[in-house]
Amino acid sequence: MARTAAKTVRREREYAIPGKCSPGMFPSEYAVTIQLGDKEFSLFADRRDVKLLDAETGECLVRVRVFDKKKQIISLPGETLENGRQFAVYPIDQLHDL
Repeated sequence: MARTAAKTVRREREYAIPGKCSPGMFPSEYAVTIQLGDKEFSLFADRRDVKLLDAETGECLVRVRVFDKKKQIISLPGETLENGRQFAVYPIDQLHDL
């Protein structure tokens, strides 16, 4: 009888940053505004990457991935409309658990 080893799937920790959202151009997305440093940025994000906290105010959490913890670089769920960047510097200790 052959034995198979059970595979352990390790899930990456999920993080989010606060933002404001409104309906996007398509039903599957939100138009999101986030604060990075002293500047505000906008992007379109898949609804699966946004946790709506308050439908009335549009407050939400936007899923991000930590790209480089040491340099505090995060990966956004889409490119910003202002400069087309998908990576940003954000204080890692201020990320929310999702």
